[in-house]
Amino acid sequence: AQEIQTCQDTFMALLSDTEAEVRHATAALSAAAASVLGPQFAVRELVPAVKALVQDDGVANRVELAGVLLEMAGPIGMQLSKQVYLQPQAEGESGAGNTTLLESLMNDPNTNLRLAVISKLAALIDVLTIPQASEGTPSRRNLGLRRERSRASAAAATLPVHLSPRRASLNPPAPTHNLPRPVSAAIEIINTLINDKNWRIRHAAILLLPHLAAQMPPDEFNAKFISGDRTFPDLAMD
Repeated sequence: AQEIQTCQDTFMALLSDTEAEVRHATAALSAAAASVLGPQFAVRELVPAVKALVQDDGVANRVELAGVLLEMAGPIGMQLSKQVYLQPQAEGESGAGNTTLLESLMNDPNTNLRLAVISKLAALIDVLTIPQASEGTPSRRNLGLRRERSRASAAAATLPVHLSPRRASLNPPAPTHNLPRPVSAAIEIINTLINDKNWRIRHAAILLLPHLAAQMPPDEFNAKFISGDRTFPDLAMD
């Protein structure tokens, strides 16, 4: 315990160093540090520090740090990730109100930052769906399900995005229950991104669909992304 406390103090000292380059380089290691220093410490100290840097336009590596901020979902686990990314931010915080941290990042004017966040959304959804090691030893069933979903997502990536998951025979049996509300909230954000005015954002969001097809019940995926009059936007550069 004393060793962990020493490491925590040292990391926070570097994260508040007088040299900006030292602070920024230390922040880039926050996801790795969170897996060692503990989920509660990460949520209490690391997430606010990295978030402040990401929201500072003067930070040179804020795009990289946005990805790091999402990568911390793995070490902090399912329950804390719901609080950090998908609950409205506390009063007094930048972007506070009814806006979640994930929504705030997705509304950032920097396209490269938004793309960095989108690239981590599949992993975030995995964390929100299956308990991570930080929440205890995963059951054999969960480990098997994680491997099946990973294989199914890779297989689905070779299919045209318009194919229904019903026709993707390599998919594992999909759950029949509705997705948890936090996962549904993340999926709603992806659904919105598919119609974004920036073609790079639209393209990155559409590339997430094979992963979502492996995660979602077929009926729910069809209703959200396939059925009805839904058409995918033009990916031509604009």
